[in-house]
Amino acid sequence: MSFLADAYNGVANWARGDNNWHTTMSVFAAAVRDDIADLVGVSLTNNVVYSVASPSSAVDIALTAASGRIQRVTMTAASKSVILPDATTVVGGMPCRITNAGSNTFDVKDFGGTVLMADVAAGSTVTYALADGATQAGVWHVEITSATIAVASASPLQIRRIAWNSLQLLLTTSISTGAWLNGQLWELLSDEWGATSTNETYDATGNFYHNAGTYTVDQCTGGTASANVEVAPASNAVDDDFTISYWHPNVVPAWWQYTFAASKAIRKVVLYPNAGQTITGSIQYWNGSAWAESGATFTAASNPTTIYPTSGDSTQWRVNITAASVSNFSVLEIEMMEALAAVDMTLVSPAITAPASAVVEQTTYFLWNDISTTAVLGTDLTVTHSNDGNTTKGTATLTDLGDFDGTYKLVEAKTATGMGTGTTPVVEIKTLNAKEQRIKPHVWGYTN
Repeated sequence: MSFLADAYNGVANWARGDNNWHTTMSVFAAAVRDDIADLVGVSLTNNVVYSVASPSSAVDIALTAASGRIQRVTMTAASKSVILPDATTVVGGMPCRITNAGSNTFDVKDFGGTVLMADVAAGSTVTYALADGATQAGVWHVEITSATIAVASASPLQIRRIAWNSLQLLLTTSISTGAWLNGQLWELLSDEWGATSTNETYDATGNFYHNAGTYTVDQCTGGTASANVEVAPASNAVDDDFTISYWHPNVVPAWWQYTFAASKAIRKVVLYPNAGQTITGSIQYWNGSAWAESGATFTAASNPTTIYPTSGDSTQWRVNITAASVSNFSVLEIEMMEALAAVDMTLVSPAITAPASAVVEQTTYFLWNDISTTAVLGTDLTVTHSNDGNTTKGTATLTDLGDFDGTYKLVEAKTATGMGTGTTPVVEIKTLNAKEQRIKPHVWGYTN
């Protein structure tokens, strides 16, 4: 590093009796400061200084770049927030802390008002560091260390706050699955519940379990294939020959259409473009008066490419191609399928760290997305808890705790009776009545 060379030069000058040695050492000191700043990713001349502040307020507290790095906050009123500084004024990298020194909970928000950590409980500490200061809101790394609360003596509100903060932490950091305060956490970055569950599908992109049904076989039979241009006939795309024959329009834009004998609600389309070609477009259906979009667009650059329409029930379906990598493109085969009803899945928790003594109450918190839009908690989604390895099951009371992120809701499942006796706890979550749903089981806790 540069400061090592400056230090050497300063000492050498001093040894030679050079009166400029102290100037070189001043450069050395500045170099030390700058090189350490490079190491830790923050300027030590940054106007966010190392100091402790203890603000007390009945209104929101807005931090600035001049605020101390350690804030011991006492909110004297409920439903208030600590707002982080304008990120464009802060040099990133160095962690800062906000501790709830009072009794009222508060939220931590970015400069734009987005909640980064909700309901920070008394005694809990939020650690935050700026990752990207390109905008005023910025991108922040945020973690929380909860106050030590024995779940056995915690109030329902405290338990909910712990669960909420644990979920926030799990979904925004890389904390590992494992035991937590009187319970268990699952990050679901892999298929953690799959080995013990049935009829579930794990989505590795969204890290959730869902019960979407499968699809029918290809429905393009018994009808008529047509196209706006047929240098090679449209019917070649439904002859079940995936290697030689093809539909070839030799023009862009182009469309290929299939007319069924009866109305079909197509929900899966598979395209087989010729090797090395890319086609772009959408799936459309005839609504009785015009061609309507089905909610599915595509860029098919591989063979096969699968597309999932979300709407439409018609006898006429169309692959509308608006662009292609070459004008003389061709399509080997086109398949269209209908969706089957969602299956009922049963999620069963993997092994949980056994409590030291018999459990009298179990609580699970999970994220829930009702894809069907008509599922009812307790009817189309049920949860049971067991103390004896899932032999004796007690039905949980489900409570919708509200919106989590605009897509999922946070649900609490609590069971206090009917679980049997023992120290082998199990959580079971079921979807019923063919209602498609998505589940992220994240937090489980017990009282004994």
